[in-house]
Amino acid sequence: MRIITVLASEYDVLVAMFNDGEHIKGLYHASTNGYEKLQLTRILSDIDGIRNSVIRKFINETYHIENEFIFQLNPTQFDLIPEYVVKECDKIIADV
Repeated sequence: MRIITVLASEYDVLVAMFNDGEHIKGLYHASTNGYEKLQLTRILSDIDGIRNSVIRKFINETYHIENEFIFQLNPTQFDLIPEYVVKECDKIIADV
């Protein structure tokens, strides 16, 4: 029973952390990896409100968690996100 209690409390902490927009912005600005920035932008932004269809596709479709480690290099070691996508993510985060 103790294990379930610990996991539940950790879950609550994680949910609270990812519902805190300022915390997510802090993680975004601390990140040096384009993949992480893309995922944090996905968490923080309204996908439907992104006008640039190329950027929306990167954020919404290309890097789904169920596919990424199967079909690509490890994104924590190889930063394959194009710089223009990261710059657009910077703009989106600045407007949130």
